[in-house]
Amino acid sequence: MALTEPSQENLERLSIGRILAVDYGEKRIGLALSDPMQVLASPFRTIANEGKKAFIRSVADLVVESGCCCVVFGMPFHLHGDPSPKSRQVSSLIPEIAQKVAVPIFAWDERWTTVSAHRTLHALGESPSRNKERVDRMAAAYILQAFLDRLASVRRSQMPEL
Repeated sequence: MALTEPSQENLERLSIGRILAVDYGEKRIGLALSDPMQVLASPFRTIANEGKKAFIRSVADLVVESGCCCVVFGMPFHLHGDPSPKSRQVSSLIPEIAQKVAVPIFAWDERWTTVSAHRTLHALGESPSRNKERVDRMAAAYILQAFLDRLASVRRSQMPEL
């Protein structure tokens, strides 16, 4: 499937199941998974960026193995909202991944997720620079939790009032 706009209509149609989130980086790629009911995001793993083919294969395999109903890619926009060179790179990967997976792919603003992961580690008394892989997983979880919160909001708005 192609890149899907995270519109209210598209989110309403999303089936229940795990969601995979990706925080794409030059050296490492952070991954997070939701629970099957799409309430909670959890850091899952960090993989080394060993090139486009290996990355696409890893994502496609994980979608099947985990029974994911969609994939959410963090889009690294500049702070003022314009696309960055990295967001253009991520955007160029999505069509190739879409050819390998049969689930919707969403792009989600990832601004401040790495900063949030750093702050969380500092609060835990840990060094972000010594836990780079953990930072990447946590950033993916922050991306996914923001997506899940929006999804829950859309679903609540569709519930009939009692």
